[in-house]
Amino acid sequence: MFDPIRQELEAENTIGLLIGAQLGASPSELNVIVRTATADRQTGAIHTINQYLITASGTVEHKLTLGLFDGMGYAEQHPLLQHHNATGIKVFITSAVADPDALLWAIDELYTETFGKLRDLNADLNQRADPREVLQNGMGVLATLPAPFAAQVDQLLIEQSIGHQMVPTDPKIGGCALLAFDDSYMIARSFAVQILGLDE
Repeated sequence: MFDPIRQELEAENTIGLLIGAQLGASPSELNVIVRTATADRQTGAIHTINQYLITASGTVEHKLTLGLFDGMGYAEQHPLLQHHNATGIKVFITSAVADPDALLWAIDELYTETFGKLRDLNADLNQRADPREVLQNGMGVLATLPAPFAAQVDQLLIEQSIGHQMVPTDPKIGGCALLAFDDSYMIARSFAVQILGLDE
């Protein structure tokens, strides 16, 4: 579906431009206009190759910055999709932790290795009780994490002999995929591509 755009972007002196984004027929439908073009290095002139309308249906997350991009990628398996596709796991702490700050730092380090700066651990930590108090008291929910990442935290807690239980939450609808333009991205349940007439 995205092969023509990717092939055009692979040609020499070709750039991509994300030139527009707007909601579609529903709040979960997002339309973006993407243009491929060649850039003349001597004059700076840009000559359009093609222009596309990409419709993301069932959009659950997006971060878009209009302008130039070099690469485009599509994935059905990616760390950013874990929060939308994987079952959530509640991490219950059942024994006191001597150094809560050190444990939270270790979890945050794993989190950054997995999700980069596109996710914030604080959003997954218990919002109703201070995670440090949960760890100090040795009782309560520390966080709700997507299952693949929860498995890493489970291993960390086992290695540090910290009592805990991992309890699955209700399954998610899932089925989301990721479409990225450099650092801009959309996460949705389906995508469609339509070539548009050139306006120049």
